[in-house]
Amino acid sequence: MCDGADKLCAKNVETLQEQWRMAKFDLQKLAFFAQQPDLHIRIEAFFSGVKTFLDLIVQLLSTERIVAATIDGFHRDQNGYGGRVLNALRNNAVKTRKDAAAKLRALISEHKSAWIDQVIFARDQLIHPEKGMHQLMFTLELSEKDGRLILMKAHPPEIDSRPMQQFAQDTLKELSSFSEGFLALLHEKAVSNP
Repeated sequence: MCDGADKLCAKNVETLQEQWRMAKFDLQKLAFFAQQPDLHIRIEAFFSGVKTFLDLIVQLLSTERIVAATIDGFHRDQNGYGGRVLNALRNNAVKTRKDAAAKLRALISEHKSAWIDQVIFARDQLIHPEKGMHQLMFTLELSEKDGRLILMKAHPPEIDSRPMQQFAQDTLKELSSFSEGFLALLHEKAVSNP
């Protein structure tokens, strides 16, 4: 959808062109956005899917007996996103699994600083539309040519100055790397501590 932004936003541009014909407005003083409900739903589903995956994978810390506590999700505490998980790995590691707990804690901390915190923060902004609405809309770059309003370019939503499609691809690569490392450490634990 992001790659076909100009075509996708054609109706939004037509509406602005109609308004322009009735009364011209100062293009330099205004920002123009185009909302596409289908894109909105996909972006929200993407962020919710990533967060749900994190909530589910950390439950393995309890079921695989890495920690002697129930972990039901990647929940925040006063230390930030995933803080409860990190605290459980530090303070509630099963005695025979302390090495695995330390390695998993390091892995989670590394990925938190690289991408997890950013993704969860972006998701949280979507929950509060006044903060995150730009993540859901195309930005329209308009210009006047021969008295007509024309679309120069429709820019896809961005997260930290990266187009949404690039942000999503980068996040999926990071998520794959994280899950492979996480599961490998769980497997290592299972082999070394039958």
